Amino acid sequence: VVGVVVILVGMSGGIYGRFLLQNATSNTADVIAGELRRAQIYAMMGRQNSNWGVSYASGVETLYKGGSFASRSTILDEAYTPNQNVNVTPFDFNFSRLTGLPVPAGGTITITSGNTTRVITINQQGIVSNNAIAMVVPTATPAVIPTATPGATPTPGAPGGVIVYGESGVVTYRLYDTNSA
Repeated sequence: VVGVVVILVGMSGGIYGRFLLQNATSNTADVIAGELRRAQIYAMMGRQNSNWGVSYASGVETLYKGGSFASRSTILDEAYTPNQNVNVTPFDFNFSRLTGLPVPAGGTITITSGNTTRVITINQQGIVSNNAIAMVVPTATPAVIPTATPGATPTPGAPGGVIVYGESGVVTYRLYDTNSA
């Protein structure tokens, strides 16, 4: 009986640890997506008669006022430091005053922890999408299935559609915005 309890406790610890990493990844993605949307709304409202942006560097995400992170007004900075076990690709998106269009014109932010990856996409119109969730599955070349052609055969490297990753019977789907390609 004691042996069974020890085994169950050992297994639950690993599962709980993985859950914490997945949760930290999701929370970080949600916060960053929210900050991007807030910066865009501030810019479209003309708050403080300025552009607004969000930057991530050296482990800190910063919502800032100004035309660029380098020339920002630091007094209005709002900083967020994600969980130390979460990795975020460095980025700097600035939203134009009144139009809310992003500079650079679209891109992606990848957030990883353990075997969980979240991808935030900002398209050319500034729409922030935080719905792509993928488990990391090693593969040589992803296959892309165009969404415009039902029943089409996968075309490696083609723009648009659904990217399918797979190895050893494991398949992961990642939505791909055809407008940002």
